[in-house]
Amino acid sequence: MHIADASPYRLDYLDKWASQIPILIPVITQVTCEKSYLENVWIPNPASLPPRPQPRQEEEFEDWQHDVSALFEWVGMTGLHAQRLQANDRVDPYVAIYEPPTASRVGNVTHLRWRGLLSPAFVQSVIDASVSARASVPAVLIKIELVRGLILFYDPLIWEFLQSTQYSPSSFVAITVHGITNSPVVYLPQPRTEKAESSSTAAALNPPAHLPRRDGEDTWSLVLAPTEEEGKDLKSVLYECVGQRDARWG
Repeated sequence: MHIADASPYRLDYLDKWASQIPILIPVITQVTCEKSYLENVWIPNPASLPPRPQPRQEEEFEDWQHDVSALFEWVGMTGLHAQRLQANDRVDPYVAIYEPPTASRVGNVTHLRWRGLLSPAFVQSVIDASVSARASVPAVLIKIELVRGLILFYDPLIWEFLQSTQYSPSSFVAITVHGITNSPVVYLPQPRTEKAESSSTAAALNPPAHLPRRDGEDTWSLVLAPTEEEGKDLKSVLYECVGQRDARWG
């Protein structure tokens, strides 16, 4: 019996079937970091922020929330290169009113931007380089956008720029990451340990639900700043904006 002749899975059949399936070839694009500068703009002082008060401290907690909101409002406006940040801005109050955060001063900002399909390791390397750099410029704004269709290779000159600068007590780094809002899955949970897998009460870690919408929210911003005391310690504050139907936090 010649099974090969009677079988529908002959090589010519498979070749014909495979030829009808579109093959997605990944596009690998090497891009450089987009670097821009903002001069003579109002710059806040995150080092002056106190630790987060307890919720029972209502007045202190309300003041802290106001100061943190003002800080991240500044981060967002800086990413847009808003004219309202200019120290010599004289806009009609009937058109727009903006007050910089308390204890702001006039200085310069360096804006670094990557845009592409980035791995978590790349984002972590940006944070690690920012922590170890202690950039001497008044502020470094790092913006990372995650989009489809690109695999991004970083420019090594940026790491030389970050790590060659000298420490300044007034410097800080703001890192903002924009996720893919129309993706059904945004964050994957950490793998369970062997102990958790053997436990009968351990629940399966499923990816949190996320409503894919182009106009959705999936952004987090991290500010790293030195403490007011002398030393090498850093303080950080993380702000996250998620959509209404994002189940990451329940």
